[in-house]
Amino acid sequence: MLWNHIIHIVAGIFGASIFLWTGDGILLSAIIAALSQATDTIRMYFYHKNHILSAPEGVREEQMHNFKEGALYKFAQLYIVKVIWYGVVTLITAQLMRSFST
Repeated sequence: MLWNHIIHIVAGIFGASIFLWTGDGILLSAIIAALSQATDTIRMYFYHKNHILSAPEGVREEQMHNFKEGALYKFAQLYIVKVIWYGVVTLITAQLMRSFST
């Protein structure tokens, strides 16, 4: 999670002239956040799946069943929240950089 913040803060610092509070700037920020968070969400999905697969046999089947039932819904919700959050982090950082440079 710290790396995600660092990535988007750095993007806001170096893209201060790109990530504006306009339709295009917000859209670009959302696209950058969507791409970076897609890889992170996929990584988290496989981490949890592999964690369940390493459990003992009896526990594994029940946990995998529960995981398959709710994982798609939960990870989709998490992905949407992360895209919004990190998009806003990028936009606020870019705004701060613009305000410091004037």
